[in-house]
Amino acid sequence: MRVFRFETVTRNEGETIRLGESLGAALREPTAVGLFGPMGVGKTRLAQGIARGAGYRGRVRSPSFALMHVYAGRCAIRHLDLYRLEDIDPWTEGEWEEAIDSDGISIVEWADRIPQILPDEAIRIRIDAEGESRRRIRLEWPLPSRSLDCWRLR
Repeated sequence: MRVFRFETVTRNEGETIRLGESLGAALREPTAVGLFGPMGVGKTRLAQGIARGAGYRGRVRSPSFALMHVYAGRCAIRHLDLYRLEDIDPWTEGEWEEAIDSDGISIVEWADRIPQILPDEAIRIRIDAEGESRRRIRLEWPLPSRSLDCWRLR
């Protein structure tokens, strides 16, 4: 399978959010986006931008305790946070897969906790800190992809 890779550096939270907005505007449904990286690196900021780019205008906050929030944009936006999970209970595994594979956009924070939850065609985004506010952001997605309109990603 061929994989497209894109890498950029953002200099502050605002740029990270704007990158997310561009990505959210370019996403086609259904798609899953896995966010990888250590605590405090900007996963939630990127998720906020993705949701905004996909048409949601309300407040986006990390669903650490609820595990999942659902927002209404141009499509359903599911925002999941796996930080508090160590594994998926076999009894609920199908429910998680259904939530991520269903119509709309699924954004999964802490995807590295349970990477098998992401479908093969998911977009994977790794965020690493480079100092106080700079972030190196690496995107990967399989080609051909029906999930992302690459020409709209700026």
